[in-house]
Amino acid sequence: MAACAHNPRDYALVQLLLQTGIKLSELTQLALSDVELLSVRSLEKKDVGYLHIGGSARQKARILPLNRKACLALNLYLKERITQKTNSVLFVSRFGTQLGARGVEKIIDKYLRSVGISDASVQSLRHTFGAYHAAMGASIKTLQEAMGYKDKRSTMIYISLSGEIRKQMRNNAL
Repeated sequence: MAACAHNPRDYALVQLLLQTGIKLSELTQLALSDVELLSVRSLEKKDVGYLHIGGSARQKARILPLNRKACLALNLYLKERITQKTNSVLFVSRFGTQLGARGVEKIIDKYLRSVGISDASVQSLRHTFGAYHAAMGASIKTLQEAMGYKDKRSTMIYISLSGEIRKQMRNNAL
């Protein structure tokens, strides 16, 4: 997070990936109208905004709550973005055009390399979201809906991983 803190767009990208578990394809398709942020005065609440994810032939539409960290990052980015060319997509390149999947991958790779993390990707941030929330006790149904999986078997990997993490922590306590 510290590596990209100087760039509001990149910081907002990373926060959305980590805080929502959104898919890369969904992230690049977000429009400004898909983000619903409450007033800055309500930031003491747990959930302070929403992200509207559009549906497709394979995927139903859903609404994801945005926590304080994601909202603060988006607010900061949107304040800067107002000065850029107008475009209906949420994340734009430095040229004012829609930021594509490969562009997001390059941005994330740059920051991962800068902090010495290898063998990680955009998908790793999605998996981090799933593993973290499973370890914190989120139900299979909740994870399935938040991550946009049709089949709960796709979500089971996070549940089994969280059990392994808890077991390792008990066995290797300090």
